[in-house]
Amino acid sequence: MKKVLILGCVDITEPLISRLCADGRCVSEICLASRDKNDCNKIKNEVKTGKVRIVTAGIDVTNTDGAMMMAKIFGPDLIINLMPKDVTEHVLCLALNVGAAYLDFRIDDVPEFPKEEDLLGTQFKYFAHFKGQGVTAVTGCGYDPALLATCIRNANGADFDKIDSVDFIKEGKDDKIKIEAEEEEAPEEPAPDVLLYREHIASEEEEEEKVEEEVPEEGVGAVMLQDGHMKYVADTKPEKEGSKYYRLVTDVAVTDFIKEFPDFKNVRCIRESQPIDEPKAKKPKKEDARKVKKRNDLIAALEGLGLMSEDPVTVGDVQVVPKEVLKACLPAKPKKAPKKKAPSYPDVKDLPVVAIRISGTIGGKKKTIEYKVDNPDLKDVEMKVAVAAAKMMCLDRWVKPGVYTTARFPNADFMDMLAIEGVKFVSEEITSE
Repeated sequence: MKKVLILGCVDITEPLISRLCADGRCVSEICLASRDKNDCNKIKNEVKTGKVRIVTAGIDVTNTDGAMMMAKIFGPDLIINLMPKDVTEHVLCLALNVGAAYLDFRIDDVPEFPKEEDLLGTQFKYFAHFKGQGVTAVTGCGYDPALLATCIRNANGADFDKIDSVDFIKEGKDDKIKIEAEEEEAPEEPAPDVLLYREHIASEEEEEEKVEEEVPEEGVGAVMLQDGHMKYVADTKPEKEGSKYYRLVTDVAVTDFIKEFPDFKNVRCIRESQPIDEPKAKKPKKEDARKVKKRNDLIAALEGLGLMSEDPVTVGDVQVVPKEVLKACLPAKPKKAPKKKAPSYPDVKDLPVVAIRISGTIGGKKKTIEYKVDNPDLKDVEMKVAVAAAKMMCLDRWVKPGVYTTARFPNADFMDMLAIEGVKFVSEEITSE
């Protein structure tokens, strides 16, 4: 049994503590700490602890000395991080300084354009530190990527002899996106019969103000694994598969597989989408030739009267420039509205993967199976996966110095623990030959 320091009061804190306390094998004592000790006390009063002692504390993990003093007084064997991602590195350092194992449920700040040597996020910067001190850190032990990886690893052997491709399917459809053409504002003042605006007589040095056109955002990039090689795709149009369209998106599950499963050849994350409407550019309106001729005649007449002159003349006691006076008297030309920017594609980074489609062979036959969690409440699933992971750490089922995802540990034990917590996948065979 472990002494566990849990940092952070969030949705899963109360059920996590309750379930750890209910399992007599896992914890002997828990310290719940956050910035506001009152939040910790409220949760402590709500949970059923049984024989497990729970203490609470206020902690600012960015205050290294204060956090270290509190942690050393409690002496945790395991630190569970439920705090915001901006303090993740402080919690990692705290675990290293007290020699405690570390567990969290997300991978922070996965690079937008990952490289082979830097596929994952913040936690993996500390790999050498944890390995050097002989301490285990396990990260990303939530629904994504831990549960998704577990499902695929189980399928590889149970349902397939060989897996050829894996598609993570995100929730929901994109709205149909329209790229708007440029539109002009209708002039309010002056009246439409005005022939001459001040811009028509501007000097060469005074160029008409240019409105910068905004370039429509045509898509989002995505990282995928193709033929065993990482590939970045500037995804501008949905791909059609049968009767459906899919758009490639980035997800930490993909980068986890590229890092942890080198034998997989094709891995991507997709979201059901719609084809993009092609932009329909409006033809610029041609100015009436008669109106242009009248304006030119008017400018010529003004020039003949000397009103286009840039040489100062004296009027009474004041010197004025005829052209500047004329410009000041003329109305400004109505400006065009800036080019409308097409709506960006929805930000899908935080949307859950709701299905996994795996294609491969078994017994020489090709088949495709789609897997889904049997519980539609993904928040509840996330909590149960977190509990299962915490129990694995408390029972020393995951011990390996360094920083890892669950993919680096035997799969069967975690599958069994997930089943105990009530997390199961259902499958449907899509095709077979």
